[in-house]
Amino acid sequence: MIDFKIPKESPQELLLYIWKIIGLPYITKEDLSHYIPFKLSLLPPEKTKIFIRKCLDNNFLKINLDNTISLSDDLERKFKSWQKKSKENIKKKESIFRDGVKTLKKFEDNQKSKLNILLKIFLDKGTINRAVSISSDSIKILELNPNKGILKAEILGSKNESYLIEISLKNKTIKHNCHDYLERRAPKKKFCKHIAKLFLDLKENNKEFIVSILNDIADSVNNWNFIN
Repeated sequence: MIDFKIPKESPQELLLYIWKIIGLPYITKEDLSHYIPFKLSLLPPEKTKIFIRKCLDNNFLKINLDNTISLSDDLERKFKSWQKKSKENIKKKESIFRDGVKTLKKFEDNQKSKLNILLKIFLDKGTINRAVSISSDSIKILELNPNKGILKAEILGSKNESYLIEISLKNKTIKHNCHDYLERRAPKKKFCKHIAKLFLDLKENNKEFIVSILNDIADSVNNWNFIN
């Protein structure tokens, strides 16, 4: 990791700082003379020439057989030590990131499992199958407010009937008006295919809210009213 405080007081430290950015084992003198003032904006051109000459005179830089320049043996050791630590830090951060992704994935999978388990409390397999067959285009969200605990939607039925669903966490009510809900599901405090489809459609983008509703119903179902 590069220290972004530029060490201009020490030619050695400044040279090492520059080399950490360049990241090359060697460079031509002309390229370095161009890189420092125009790429890094560290020194003006004239001061750059003086700086490079001082580094050569003090053996901080060495001239190779091909006329390229590279760090002195001492500075090269420091540079390689920094590279090693930098790679170790990167690997450590990558490992932390991967662990974080795994933890998040595990959490999301657990949340999905939890949501599915909660849904199955109020559904049978046949109702789930019928819910999945309903088109998402037939659902119109009228209100979705997690802060107020309100969910309202309109669903177009198979015979073009328009059904309403209103759920209130505060009032602990589920209002719906399809025949199956009123005659079969509500008396047993179960969901019909329309309510199931609504939850299934919203679980991806509003998982937390849907889980909170289902949790509340499961924990205190006797306090909830399934009504028209």
